[in-house]
Amino acid sequence: MQREPKWGHLRDLHSALRLCRKALLWGFPTVQKLGEEIEAQVYQQPGTNVCAAFIANNHSTSAVTTNFNGGQYYLPPHSISILPDCKTRVFNTQKIAKKQREDYLQQMELYEQKKNEVKKTVYTVLHVGDVIRLGQRDSFK
Repeated sequence: MQREPKWGHLRDLHSALRLCRKALLWGFPTVQKLGEEIEAQVYQQPGTNVCAAFIANNHSTSAVTTNFNGGQYYLPPHSISILPDCKTRVFNTQKIAKKQREDYLQQMELYEQKKNEVKKTVYTVLHVGDVIRLGQRDSFK
């Protein structure tokens, strides 16, 4: 089983950055302050529509909705959104962290269910006919 929480986000991040490659390699960087602790780093090639933006919310506890390039973007606290065309968000760092937490919790719930099933099975096997009692390891001697 592939460990998606560990590696899946790197695949998605790599894909998002590949969509930005022309702007990152040939564009000119600018920084725009969009609000308190919110900024956009924009890479744009003049005279073309080659553009990529990274919008960052540096506030550690507050989520914000900000306007950028004619659109509104929701930014969770302490996150970065990647917009390879300066319009469409394709990646957000906090959404990945949230998905990882949800996947981890689902795996833990599944693990606990399986563990309880195994305990019930062992308990049933050990108590058939009350021949072997749970906790008595010397029953086989």
